[in-house]
Amino acid sequence: MSNSKETGFVREDQGHTSKIAPFHATAATAPVERGGDSLHAIIEEINSGRCEQALVMLDAAPASNETANLRGVCLLRLGRTTQATELFRALVERLPDREKRPESFDVYYVNLATAVLMGGSVMACRFALSQCKNANHPTAERLRTCMETWEKNLSWWQRFNWRLGAVEPTDGPIAVDFEPGEFAALQPDSNSVRMGRQ
Repeated sequence: MSNSKETGFVREDQGHTSKIAPFHATAATAPVERGGDSLHAIIEEINSGRCEQALVMLDAAPASNETANLRGVCLLRLGRTTQATELFRALVERLPDREKRPESFDVYYVNLATAVLMGGSVMACRFALSQCKNANHPTAERLRTCMETWEKNLSWWQRFNWRLGAVEPTDGPIAVDFEPGEFAALQPDSNSVRMGRQ
């Protein structure tokens, strides 16, 4: 699997398994503290491309929405989209209703949308994005561009079926042209993290 901008990121599940810790709903703005290796060190591992090591570090992290999200980001970047999809779906099922949850929770939905798109489902991606409170979330815009590119590359017959009856082609993974996975941004001078972009 190539993680280059030229080929894009696609699904490449190879039967890997990874411990998915249980988690619970937390306020999006609540910092997450942990002993030993801090969450900022885990994020640095992910940003350096060492997602397998980050997964090992996450095994020792307290269970929370934030650590579950980081685990999902690792799985996305490793190409394990089936596992990532299962994790993000379980995560969003435990969130408050759309009207009651903060906009910062959109990060979970764009990650789910990314996972299902990389897994080959445009319809599931669109539905996940429809749950975002901010329709103009930067990653949502990137995903829409990827879907537009995908549609342009369909055959005439596939495009006809898609537009007329939303018959989704089953050609397999759909590439994205950006590094997949949104995660918590580091708080300055802190070993805790806060959800959402800052």
